[in-house]
Amino acid sequence: MSIALASIVDSKNLKNAIDFFKPKYGILQSVSQIYIGEVEELKKELKGEIEPSNFESGRLFLTDSEIRWRKKGEERFYVLIISDKDLAFNGYERNDLEMVENYLSFYLWGEKSEDMWCELRIPKGWRYPVKNQYTKIKVIGYELKEKPEEGKLYRFYDFEGEENEPL
Repeated sequence: MSIALASIVDSKNLKNAIDFFKPKYGILQSVSQIYIGEVEELKKELKGEIEPSNFESGRLFLTDSEIRWRKKGEERFYVLIISDKDLAFNGYERNDLEMVENYLSFYLWGEKSEDMWCELRIPKGWRYPVKNQYTKIKVIGYELKEKPEEGKLYRFYDFEGEENEPL
């Protein structure tokens, strides 16, 4: 069974949820910076633990779960958890999900040069957690079981490298 859990939480509860999942990858966004990569590498780059209040939004994920947040003021966050595990967190609204699109993948920005991916239209260097020439993010799509008309939810679950140029 797949589920979606949603709530508005404080920084401490968000950190506890992040610690519970032990995510493998992350995408963290602040006004001036975007960090993408393996969580352990991001911690090194950030010189410590991931502090959600330092970012406007974030997505941390692993093979079967994703936790994402967006700031609501200084110390409150909108939080959405999508998981293929049957979980329960106090204070979260729960919805059952049905997987409708599995194992999609999308190319990410940039072309590899040495150890970074560079995007020339929006000058930026990225450090994706793959070694290949091009990078894809792997995604699963879901619908709410009781309300499929409300649209789809997508969960990131992995990165993959590709040697061939995107078509």
